[in-house]
Amino acid sequence: GKPLSAYTQLRADGSTSSGCWIYTGVYADGVNHAANRKPGQEQGPVAPEWGWAWPANRRVLYNRASADPAGKPWSERKK
Repeated sequence: GKPLSAYTQLRADGSTSSGCWIYTGVYADGVNHAANRKPGQEQGPVAPEWGWAWPANRRVLYNRASADPAGKPWSERKK
């Protein structure tokens, strides 16, 4: 087969395989994206072209535990 572009392309029917789902997409389009080294000053603040961040090359994490279900912060001081 060929490398998948994202872990969302993995199927439970056995038609796809992955050594570790979290790294799916690192070789998307036959390119080793872990070897990307575009300088930070040539990119935006998230720097998506510097190495590889798993899964799906995401670098922003959201802390949903810091707010109640309605989205109101638990602590006004720490919002």
